[in-house]
Amino acid sequence: MLLRCCKSLPARLLLPPGLEALQTQLEKELQAGTLFQANFSLLDGVKPNVIIFQQQYVAAPLVMLKLQPDGKLFTHGHSDPPMAWLLAKIWVRSSDFQVHQLQSHLLRGHLVAEVTSVPTMRSLPSLHPICKLLIPHFHYTMEINTLAQSSLVSEYGIFDLSDEAVQHDPELQLWCREITETGLPEAQDRGLPLWLESRAQLCHFVTMCIFMCTGQHASTHLGQLDWYSWIPNGPCTMWKPLPTSKDVTEKDIVDSLPNLQQARMQKTVIKFLGRHQPVLAVLKQFQEELAAMDKEIEVRNAHLDLPYEYLQPSKVGNSVPI
Repeated sequence: MLLRCCKSLPARLLLPPGLEALQTQLEKELQAGTLFQANFSLLDGVKPNVIIFQQQYVAAPLVMLKLQPDGKLFTHGHSDPPMAWLLAKIWVRSSDFQVHQLQSHLLRGHLVAEVTSVPTMRSLPSLHPICKLLIPHFHYTMEINTLAQSSLVSEYGIFDLSDEAVQHDPELQLWCREITETGLPEAQDRGLPLWLESRAQLCHFVTMCIFMCTGQHASTHLGQLDWYSWIPNGPCTMWKPLPTSKDVTEKDIVDSLPNLQQARMQKTVIKFLGRHQPVLAVLKQFQEELAAMDKEIEVRNAHLDLPYEYLQPSKVGNSVPI
């Protein structure tokens, strides 16, 4: 879930009559810089699927949060009945599941890795030093992406290359152009080059490619078993539409959650995706640096109520294999 500090009140925040006091409170927090939002407008207009002859439902909620003096974020006080409030939170978690899996995990993890993998295998010879550097980070990426679509460092390195060698390497330039122009056509507006002019620029570009296949993917992949194995905490789908009143019962909540078959499917897929993938061996010095970083994270996590372990080096895979 991506939280943003509000610079203005969201245009889609429409408060019904009688909540003028809340409007005033939100405006005060806005001025104080303590108003945050989780906006799922990306799902607005998405057409839900029909599963087992049953229409599914998707919502695009807007969550407003207040930053407390102790650094914690809380939703604004509410007077809704407990069951209505519980169902509202389940809807938000279901929407977060959709955005996390489709945008953060699939798009930014798997598909962007594929955009880098295909030009590497198509434009760079297997003996090219950049190809040797990148290939370990593409292990099983195409296989798992194909499966999902159908069912669901070199000894020489890159540092020996001069700026002139980079500029006059036709295979390297073709590789760069295919990634930026063909694979990510809008990336030019975000600073990705069509042409590599120096060794430093090449190092930056290659580092970006490696990070997308390792840290970027790990940050969205490793938490799935923790957060989605308990179905109400992140339902993969909702079986009933949003309620039109606050008169919600426990049966309404149960009927809104995935049925037994869908719940089993979610548990099975999440357990499969949550399998630990061994990290491939890298240079000894780099391993020592990662080990030191690992210890630093362990020390920091020891003081957190909810440790963040998904980018801990010992848990980050070397590619996008699953």
